Amino acid sequence: MAEKPEDPGLSRVTGAPLTFTYKGKPLKLSPLTTSDLGQMERWLQDRPMRVVEQQLERNAHMISDEMREKLIYEALKEGQKASIRDVGAISQAFSSLEGSRYVMYLMLQKEQPGITEEEIADIITEASLSRMQEMMDRISGIQEVVSGES
Repeated sequence: MAEKPEDPGLSRVTGAPLTFTYKGKPLKLSPLTTSDLGQMERWLQDRPMRVVEQQLERNAHMISDEMREKLIYEALKEGQKASIRDVGAISQAFSSLEGSRYVMYLMLQKEQPGITEEEIADIITEASLSRMQEMMDRISGIQEVVSGES
């Protein structure tokens, strides 16, 4: 029996987006591409530095120049180790609110190039996180990427 066009397996093969409505506006969620996986890896590599930058901004008055240099050095070193092949790191990062928002950005920006981080933050909240993760998994098999399955 032939698969229905809406079947997530066929959408992955054809790259067909999944349309959903948010606040009365139709949005198209596209499957992840190899380029997206590369961007996800870059995001993982940059993540330790983003965390350090936030810490430095919040505590600038309490951190010596020597400590600042050490934190930056350690963040850069940690970032260099990050890889899309590190299943544990990917699972942890993309199960988070911040990571899920980034994945959704990659999936939405193909069909909605002007979508903003603020709009994505409005779509994926703590309350909607698991529902949105299920939808992203349905279109791109993110859990397969995270678990290393193919």
